[in-house]
Amino acid sequence: MKRLFTKITALILAITICVSFAGCNLFKSESFVPDLPDSKVLAESYGLSTTPETGRTILNRVEAVAKVERSIVAIKMQYPTTGTSKGTSYGSGVIVDNADATDNVFYVLTCHHVIDSKGDITVYVPDKNTRNFTDNDYDDDFAFTGVIEDKINNKAITLIGGDKLADVAVLKLDVTNTNVSKDDIVCSVLPPESYQMMRGESVFAIGNPSGTLPMTVSDGIISYLDREVGISEVGYMNLMQIDVQINHGSSGGGLFNYYGELIGITNAGSETYDGINYTIPYELTYSQGGGFVEAATQLIATHYETFEEKNFGYITGSWEIGITLTSKTSFNTTLVMINSVASGSNADNAQLKAGDVVKSISCSGKITYNSGAISSVEQFASAIAHLRSYLRCGDSFSITIDRNGVEMTPTVELTKQFVFCDTGYREPIEAKA
Repeated sequence: MKRLFTKITALILAITICVSFAGCNLFKSESFVPDLPDSKVLAESYGLSTTPETGRTILNRVEAVAKVERSIVAIKMQYPTTGTSKGTSYGSGVIVDNADATDNVFYVLTCHHVIDSKGDITVYVPDKNTRNFTDNDYDDDFAFTGVIEDKINNKAITLIGGDKLADVAVLKLDVTNTNVSKDDIVCSVLPPESYQMMRGESVFAIGNPSGTLPMTVSDGIISYLDREVGISEVGYMNLMQIDVQINHGSSGGGLFNYYGELIGITNAGSETYDGINYTIPYELTYSQGGGFVEAATQLIATHYETFEEKNFGYITGSWEIGITLTSKTSFNTTLVMINSVASGSNADNAQLKAGDVVKSISCSGKITYNSGAISSVEQFASAIAHLRSYLRCGDSFSITIDRNGVEMTPTVELTKQFVFCDTGYREPIEAKA
């Protein structure tokens, strides 16, 4: 079964992380830089439903759970592995409403790593009895199916967009022409703008641990508001630390306060230390930008489908190089080596190759930057995170490598916008007669 519970290592623990930068062949032209609108600007006119300033009431645990439990969905992914066989993985999601959508359309927020394997997806929406279910006996009226792939489809569940770096993905739930009415759907809501999360605040999560225990409730407190965390295969994220128990299959589930408001999407936890788990907060408290609300609104605002072209939602500036790295010790010296290069990625276009030893990263364009000698995967990830704060599609930086004893410094042109693997901006398609 695919590992959905992302391993984390807090930077304060100084544990080596495994960083994988995935590159996707999003554009047919190697030099083409899409003239895409700024997703941040578009997102300003879009908003998820929030709780009104008046009428908020602090609830006890039972009341709070009853208010939000039906907004949590269970997700099953079946994806191709080798030959004709399929793998199965599980996750969770949260239903949210949008005032601009039609009455029968809702959105499901989840984690990117829950659905990044692509393939057949089934989303189980709790019925009014919120009873347990299995693949065999759950009421099919409340099971919605779709396909996560490199094209938009017209199923009841479709992909709006996803982003690896934010670890957020958005699905569209359309109950039109189904046996489920809009009155069967319960949506979670966000807190008002005046709300401030606090360390020590009591919170609870609802998810689907192991994929067979939906509607599981766990409670705890907010341990830290804005922690920089290193996550395997993603890099560095700013997350909220909680001591709420989070397990495999609960990624994408909701974290709620005792007003019954959605304040986080659970996505990571320590497999070494008890009581250290993480959630993508609805907004970052101290850092500039971030949080699942900003990510989701950008993804939704930039998703469109017209007669001539299709586009999955994207987040401005979310680019990837397209390499995986490994470290190797030789003669008491740690070497950072490229382990693989994704076909069609920015790294591939720069002619980087597996086996190249990374020496340093520099930039003299939009910003002046030099990483110095790179001696660890973490140092490389930190350098890329710094560049990502300034560079956008169309910019470039240089990477000095050693290839079989010969030093060279190729330029990495950022012509590929990472959106969701094998999706994103697409060349115009021919209209069918």
